[in-house]
Amino acid sequence: MIADNAGNLYGTTLVGGDNNYGTLFELRGLNHQSLITLAMFDKANGAYPTSRLIADGTGNLYGTTEGGGPNNAGTVFELRDTGFVIPEPTSLTLLALGVMGLLTRRGNTQR
Repeated sequence: MIADNAGNLYGTTLVGGDNNYGTLFELRGLNHQSLITLAMFDKANGAYPTSRLIADGTGNLYGTTEGGGPNNAGTVFELRDTGFVIPEPTSLTLLALGVMGLLTRRGNTQR
């Protein structure tokens, strides 16, 4: 599962949903007591999601499935407008970005 900055958890089930090909869900609330099914796989859009979810900078979620799709060889899926709240960058990430910026500026002034 992947957690957002609001503490919600997002994940997939290998099977389940209307077609038993898996689901993408959100557990919301302080104690994660609210289960929301965000998407159900139907073989055309994929089947049996097995990868970890990843999020981009706008909150879209991505993953892969083992089966389904045009040749039943799996899919890469994107789910938009999930409500995923982007986590704040960690101080280590900010430090790394600052060092990269400093090195880039130094490299530009030496040319």
